[in-house]
Amino acid sequence: MFSLRRAQGRLGELEGAVRQFADSLPAMPAWRCALAVLYLDDGRELEARRELEHLAARGFAHFPRDNVWMIAMSALAELCEGLGDGERAAEVEKLLEPFAARNVVSPEGIFGGPVTRYLALCAAARQDWDAARAYMAKARAAAERMSLGPLLALLDLDEARILARRGGPGDADAARGLLERAHERSGRLGVPVIDDSVALVERMVGAADGAVAKPAQPPPASTAPATALLRREGDVWRVEYEVRARFVKDAKGLRHLALLLANPGVEFHAVDIVGAAEGTAAAAPGARASTAGDGDVEARRAGDGDAGALLDAQAKREYRSRLEDLRDEIEEAEEFNDPERAARAREEMAFIARELSSAVGLGGRDRRAASNAERARVNVTRAVKGVIRRITAEDESLGRELETTVHTGYFCRYEPDPRHPVTWQVDGG
Repeated sequence: MFSLRRAQGRLGELEGAVRQFADSLPAMPAWRCALAVLYLDDGRELEARRELEHLAARGFAHFPRDNVWMIAMSALAELCEGLGDGERAAEVEKLLEPFAARNVVSPEGIFGGPVTRYLALCAAARQDWDAARAYMAKARAAAERMSLGPLLALLDLDEARILARRGGPGDADAARGLLERAHERSGRLGVPVIDDSVALVERMVGAADGAVAKPAQPPPASTAPATALLRREGDVWRVEYEVRARFVKDAKGLRHLALLLANPGVEFHAVDIVGAAEGTAAAAPGARASTAGDGDVEARRAGDGDAGALLDAQAKREYRSRLEDLRDEIEEAEEFNDPERAARAREEMAFIARELSSAVGLGGRDRRAASNAERARVNVTRAVKGVIRRITAEDESLGRELETTVHTGYFCRYEPDPRHPVTWQVDGG
């Protein structure tokens, strides 16, 4: 459905579902890649870049080699090219190169086209125009060999964008020709054009006038992060941001927000946040005040009042034992050149990984039962978003900052924008 709605230009309809999958399935980073692509297609580059930074924190080589790994890599290639991130593109390109003769597919029926298309996008992000054109030629040859009309229209758009950005002699005219052909192909096939052709034409016109178009590059990160204050003073909270002070009446949402702002980059399960606010679970270390230099923080589990652990100790032992058996089975299947058996084993491994990730929290602690987790997710999301709306009504600039950096769901976190980070000093009183 994601692939279909994207081709129809209706991807925004799935934002809630995609975000929920991204939050609830951290062991499947392909979903967070999909969320970032959704933001990029919607023109929300700041949010797309924030997701890319989060994905890149541990390195793309750590992505699980499951049956949607190739989908995740192709999405990363599109993100790097769209955001002009050459450094991350080089990492993705290195991972994709061994699969240059293959196509991007998923078991659910997504066909993403030749891997060489995504290698071309990575090379373009690095501004290696010759490599990008060479990869693009291979992708086009593969698409023509398989009679992939819709994909050929997409490749025309890709190559036109690459030429417009390169801005060399004759590139503008060639790009215009490719753009016209893309419109012709898509119109004949009844496939919507899924790129921003208006912006592309503007770049091409600029190139024709002698202005060399450059890939979008993130502005340099601020050398001195801005500081802000969130401090409880009786039954109100003092909020200082950009030399302005506001006072907001105490509410659960503010206490949840204080925990997240005090621990940038740390994910908390919604159950933990509710427990910390209600005093039924200890707050994570470092959540009491400013976090400058505190380092990583581990959330404590807050399990009071739930239906117990999702998996008992015996089930977890059996799952982990089965994982070891499956690794041996995959190794044996590959040795005997049995790809179907290996694929089945990988699918079972992916299922077990999802089960364990949903049942086991930080530090190997048990995740509590789903009913309690879902209730916590709804309550925390409603409370945090409600207080952000109240703050936005008083200070639009601060509201935008919080809307784009505070994430809610089963897992919640505050992720500062790396281009202009804000260091929060938090005092819960």
